[in-house]
Amino acid sequence: MIELPVARPANVWIRRERDRRWLRALAAMLITAALVGVMLFLIGWPRLQTTSINYHVIQLRSEVEALTRRERALEIAVQEQTRPAHLAEQARSLGLQPAGTAQITILPDGEAAR
Repeated sequence: MIELPVARPANVWIRRERDRRWLRALAAMLITAALVGVMLFLIGWPRLQTTSINYHVIQLRSEVEALTRRERALEIAVQEQTRPAHLAEQARSLGLQPAGTAQITILPDGEAAR
C-alpha cells in the first residue's frame, strides 16, 4: 500500500476544539421553526374553519331548496285531494250519496240532536 503525504500542521501541540456555537445555532433554528409553525397554524386554522363552514352552508342551502320543492309538491297534492269535485268522486266510489230532504231535520235554536 502506498502512503500518501498528508499535510499536517507544523506545530504538533495544536489540538482541535469543538465549536460550541452549534448549540446556540441549533436552538435559534428550532425556535424560529417553531414560531413559523405557530404562525402558519394561527393563520391557517381560521381559514380552514371558514372553508369548512362555507361548504356546510352550501350543503344546507341545497337541502332547504329540496325541502321547499317537496313542501310545494305536498301542498299541491293536498289541494288536489281536498278539491270538492275529487271529494264528491271519492264519496260516490264509497257508495255515499247526497242526503235527501226527508233525511234533513232542522232543529230550533238551542236544541241538541238526539
